Amino acid sequence: MGSWAKACKDVMNNKDMEPNTRMEEVASILLSHGKAWKVHELAGHFLPHPANRGGRMVAWHDMHAKGSIMIKTGIKRDLIRGEVAFEMPADPSHLQKVKDLVASSEGTSFLFRK
Repeated sequence: MGSWAKACKDVMNNKDMEPNTRMEEVASILLSHGKAWKVHELAGHFLPHPANRGGRMVAWHDMHAKGSIMIKTGIKRDLIRGEVAFEMPADPSHLQKVKDLVASSEGTSFLFRK
């Protein structure tokens, strides 16, 4: 096991660290060893976690207001807490829930497509 792999494993096994802190530390290790890289992704490449907001995922009426604030002030990483998801959930109904959310948003949001 390479030194970077052991360092990542040690961080992941450190249950005293918050999940997002562990993720940032692992990302830093991977970046510094050339095992990861940064890319600019479009907003349409992401979906809300199915358990976010008690299963409601996002409140569409808050999306634009809060998004505008984040753009103006920047994201405060220290306020981000909880789980981080990197893949689509196994439940195939998740995409339909997102489509339903968009349909109920009174034209304020839409799904991006490639």
